[in-house]
Amino acid sequence: MSESTQKAIKELLTQLSADATSGNLIYRQGQSLYLNGQCTQLIESEHLHEFSVNDKYGNFLVKINTAETPVATCTCNAGAICRHRAAAYMQLYELMSLNDDKPVQPGLKYTRRGMIKRVMNERLEKARQAKYTLSFADNIYGEHILTNERGTSYHLTFRNFKQKFGYCSCPDYSTNKLGICKHLIYAFDRTTVNPDLKPHELPRYPFIEVFCDPLHNYRISWFHPEEVRGEVAEVLYRYFGNKRFITDDQASGLIGFFNVVDRYKEILVRPEVYARVQKLVDEEEMLRLAKEKVLDFSRIKVPLLHFQQQGVEFATFKKGVVLADDMELEKPLQAIATAVMKKDVFGFNHTLIICPATLKQQWKNDVLHYSSEPVRIVAGTTAEREALYGASGFIIVSYETVMRDQQLIAKNPPDFIILDEAQRIRNYASVTSLVIKSLPRKHALVLSATPLSSELIDLYSIVMFVDAELLSPLWEFSYQHCYFDEENKNVVVGYYNLEQLEQKLSKVMLRREKKDVINQLPGSSQITTPVKMSENQISRYQKYARQVLTILHQKIFTLFDEQKVADLLKLMLQLGNSTFLVDDTSNSSPKLIELKHILSYKLHIRKSSHRVVIVTRWIKMANIIARALRLGKFVFAEINADMPEAGRMAALERFAKEDHCRILLATTKALSQQMLLVADTLINFELPQKDAPRMMQLPASLTIINLVAEGTLEEKMAQGLLPWRAEAAVAPAEAPPLTLRQTYRQALTQILAELKPESAEEAALKTAPGQILMDFAADETDTLSFEQNEAGQPDKKVAGKEALSLRQVEPVMRSAVEFFSQVFKVTSGQQIEISDDMISYDPKTGEVTLKFKIAGKG
Repeated sequence: MSESTQKAIKELLTQLSADATSGNLIYRQGQSLYLNGQCTQLIESEHLHEFSVNDKYGNFLVKINTAETPVATCTCNAGAICRHRAAAYMQLYELMSLNDDKPVQPGLKYTRRGMIKRVMNERLEKARQAKYTLSFADNIYGEHILTNERGTSYHLTFRNFKQKFGYCSCPDYSTNKLGICKHLIYAFDRTTVNPDLKPHELPRYPFIEVFCDPLHNYRISWFHPEEVRGEVAEVLYRYFGNKRFITDDQASGLIGFFNVVDRYKEILVRPEVYARVQKLVDEEEMLRLAKEKVLDFSRIKVPLLHFQQQGVEFATFKKGVVLADDMELEKPLQAIATAVMKKDVFGFNHTLIICPATLKQQWKNDVLHYSSEPVRIVAGTTAEREALYGASGFIIVSYETVMRDQQLIAKNPPDFIILDEAQRIRNYASVTSLVIKSLPRKHALVLSATPLSSELIDLYSIVMFVDAELLSPLWEFSYQHCYFDEENKNVVVGYYNLEQLEQKLSKVMLRREKKDVINQLPGSSQITTPVKMSENQISRYQKYARQVLTILHQKIFTLFDEQKVADLLKLMLQLGNSTFLVDDTSNSSPKLIELKHILSYKLHIRKSSHRVVIVTRWIKMANIIARALRLGKFVFAEINADMPEAGRMAALERFAKEDHCRILLATTKALSQQMLLVADTLINFELPQKDAPRMMQLPASLTIINLVAEGTLEEKMAQGLLPWRAEAAVAPAEAPPLTLRQTYRQALTQILAELKPESAEEAALKTAPGQILMDFAADETDTLSFEQNEAGQPDKKVAGKEALSLRQVEPVMRSAVEFFSQVFKVTSGQQIEISDDMISYDPKTGEVTLKFKIAGKG
């Protein structure tokens, strides 16, 4: 389709939106139909496009001819323009934009030397711009103190002025494998600019330095520029031999060295050496225990399948593990069992589970179901929360509460951290990622659905939490595995050398797909995913609930009242999906956000073998879902009850046979057993009717995911506290089908009076959002920063005042972007995709950055 056609449609819509008379109203009405998925393309040819537009008055057919100037006709027989034609023009423009993507060009592949040159230049530039304070020791080779702009101090030592090598205590130096950092660059430059700082006759090097050598993978080495004599030389020979370094398998031998080194003031052992020896000795001990120790799975209340036992054994005897099994393979069970086993093996009594707020109660239920350990959810005043962090057993806390309570947790460090929904730390430079990675712990287990074929930069950040050294530094990881955009050097466009990466990750990462263990699984599994409603949904929901309660409290309860209650209950169920189902104008739908998150970050639908059926009762909801899938560039087939049989069969065949079409969107009335036989996952957008005949026989290998609005009647139905349908509580057969029994009325009255749903916005201010707000565009690029000091490990200043002030402003900023998104959608017809990592923080400068994406772009 020509660019001129696209331009002509855009001009037509712009003129319509600017029309001060009826045009603006028509534009807004058409935009509402378009934004809420009520415009569906039926036929596409070179110059003819047909659309079905479904509004509350009926279905209308719009034909657009683009042979010359775009011309549209509509079966509503209105004038030159109508809301249906406006919606069709908008839909056609969107489809043209989605199909107008430029092919991805081959990326730039760095050599090691080229990447080092790049990151060194970046550090040189940062050093030139820095405003540090440098205090020199009396010996130019002594320990100098550099203080950055935020008041954080580091110790510096010069080793070689010609080659400009030295030591710095900053986190970047300890991970970058360069032997230099911006602080050392700054300090060396100072001695060049001011020659008086360096004496003409250099003094004797004041100590024998034992350090981790960054130029040789941080192997433990010692340095002194002159020959060492006497008793000290004998000590060095005893532990290092004729070399100036030891290999990792010799690290345990340095324990004896640590016992005698205090006798020799001339020997300086850097703190990193003790930490490295500790890590290497712990790894040796883990290997020994894994061979000798037999785990007692009788401590778990339910039998573990063989692959689950293997997962627990893998995680128990490692300090950090990423468990990346498919979502239906019971990762929570394996995590809880691992915590119980670590208690037996290592004596760990304090396990901290960090999860989204909506999963806290589910985690508590799982702990009680699978183990006999005490479990508590963090809540209450500061003093009460501090006491909970110090308690034994399982302690469950949301991500946002961790952001607020970082210092409380540091006072009572957990033995073991279980991190659920690890996608929350996928942006390694985000505030959430920085705070979570700074938490003290002995061992850690990350639960993630991120496969190796997913975005490697996301995986890099997640792995950093369990082993900060395995993939570090970022520049090395990038030149070994990433292709970069030739025009924008910070944008990653592809990956390579994945086999080598997979072998390296096998030390800490375990991933099993459902198809690999299908023979061990007992049958179909159900997963209930709670989703918090928006403020808009809750205000309406409470209004309907009050109306129902008013009717139920009447002394006289007529058949008309029964029907009105049934209608209101239907509206409440629809409202849990989207506000559009009840007002035909707005579209507030956290469930839709959660659906995109599940497809992109839990099922990884673009790069996995999953085949997913998405089901909803209402065709209007199906239209909204379809539009979201199109904007997210998901390939899908669609079936509804109004389609002819031939169209249904063609869509089903496409879903079953086309490798890239892994999603089938269907309404409940159109759902068939044949569809479920093709799929391995069924996503119910709302709670299904339990007695629906076509839901009685489900394939044993099927995973069922139910999206449930939290704090609503739908949640109570999922918990079995209320009949699934009003029909389940009907009077004798001769009564009207929606007649409510007295017992049902009483149960409904009690539950409605107790319901207090919390919105996603309220949760952001209190604890954690109800769903993961992730951008579902898998081809979104990542911006890299190769400076690893403050980004890799936040110092105490980041954890203090600066981080606190950002946490206070973050909910406000997120609300502002959401408001701007709505305004932008109304004025431009385009939507801003809001992701969980849209707010990032640069601790070097204190700058907060907002990053969002216009849907369908990039």
